[in-house]
Amino acid sequence: MLRILVVDDQAKIRAGIKAMIENMKLPFALERVFTAQNGLEALRIMQEQTVDIVVSDIRMPDMDGLILMERVRENMQNVEFIVISGYDDFKYAQRALELGAKGYLLKPVERKKLQQLLFRLGTEQMAMRDMEGQAIRKRFESRVYGMLEEGKTDERTLSQIEERYPFICSGYHLALAGFPKDIEPEEVMAVWEEVRETPYAFLGENRRTIFFLFPNGKEAAETGEKITARDSVKMAVAGRRQGADTLREAFLEAREIYVHHYLFPQKKMLWDRDIADLKQDFMVPNREIERIKDIIGSCSEEELKDYVSKVFHRDILTRYRIGYLQAVCDTVYRNLREIESALPQEGDPIIRMEKSNHPLDFPDMRSYLLSLTGQILQLHTKVLEYGQAYKGNPEMEETIRYIRENYASTLTLAMVSNHVSLNYAYFSATFKKYTGKAFLEYLKDVRIENAKELLTRTDLRICEVAEKVGYDSYKNFGRVFKETVGITPAEYRKRKWLLKP
Repeated sequence: MLRILVVDDQAKIRAGIKAMIENMKLPFALERVFTAQNGLEALRIMQEQTVDIVVSDIRMPDMDGLILMERVRENMQNVEFIVISGYDDFKYAQRALELGAKGYLLKPVERKKLQQLLFRLGTEQMAMRDMEGQAIRKRFESRVYGMLEEGKTDERTLSQIEERYPFICSGYHLALAGFPKDIEPEEVMAVWEEVRETPYAFLGENRRTIFFLFPNGKEAAETGEKITARDSVKMAVAGRRQGADTLREAFLEAREIYVHHYLFPQKKMLWDRDIADLKQDFMVPNREIERIKDIIGSCSEEELKDYVSKVFHRDILTRYRIGYLQAVCDTVYRNLREIESALPQEGDPIIRMEKSNHPLDFPDMRSYLLSLTGQILQLHTKVLEYGQAYKGNPEMEETIRYIRENYASTLTLAMVSNHVSLNYAYFSATFKKYTGKAFLEYLKDVRIENAKELLTRTDLRICEVAEKVGYDSYKNFGRVFKETVGITPAEYRKRKWLLKP
């Protein structure tokens, strides 16, 4: 809506132009048409009221139109002028144009010409106002995103939020609408077009999320039902909060709730109550996961798939917050990588296990399990092929037996190669090809494997465990153990004992 000021020292002309403008068909709404009898009165009005366009005579008593323009230009750059004059005032009109007047009309004013000028200037003003509004909104939203995503808060942003959305002070719900990674950007924008007029809807800076501020749960449910009717959209609603200073807390909760769609794909809209009873404390089933590692290459594919399905059984996963699933996937990944890294790297590249560590990169749990099971079966096949290829090498079989019986003693590559009567260089190359590991790496793994067994099943002190598996230095044993297992011997023992039935 625009405001126009008509300035003329003749009352009839003022009233006539005012009535003319009020009865015009224009592509924008008129909020009000002010009138003033000279520049002084016009300036006073403009100091008290917002004015967008001034239609002013040039020659007036007290303060003429030119001085008015000069004064306005000093402080009000967005006001546009249309000047009116008689034939004898053409030199004044030239000066008005130099001062930035956007139109010049001769008296008596023709309705059509005035309408054309107002049409053009009003459209430009509305477009400029939209651009300024968008820029202001963008700066405001950028500060809001900084507060939500990075925790950057300031009193100015908080007060602006409460000023724009006063219902926040008495209570609100923050909701997050998200889209799959493979969805086309056009579909995200189509949803945004549906909801952007909602005064409390924001498009995320990554253009993959939309978040909302709702004054109550009813409005959240109604909007959620509308936009989640699309297959690609899912929504999460945080618990009710009060005050702008709780927005980041609400946002983090909504984001956490949202990722649980992975466990509950049948629910298009998740509320805080849907995950309230899920356990946050958990223990990773290390024994079951290590069992998967142990049977790869030594059982049928059906047995392997059955064991994987037990570890990832839906009834178990949906008892816990999403952190449990991520911890299980990470543990499975590390165990599978141990097998993968032990296989020879010759010929075609073997299966890469990286994706098994990132379940949330998949659209749902079923897709992840299909991918994981496929990788495990491919790894299973590689292990079987490897076993067949190197089966029946008596020197290497004797080497393995000798290392496993004497790992607690001082062993060197030369000592073991002499034991099986093979050339040092030939033995080194053949051993690595047969086991997939260099001699010292294999010896280290055998020692750590036995150390883990002693830490789990005996009460020996850690220094005694180190000595029994071939380390003369407790410090060296602790370093190697942590590099291999990821935790210290003491932490490993504590976790294993906690898992004992």
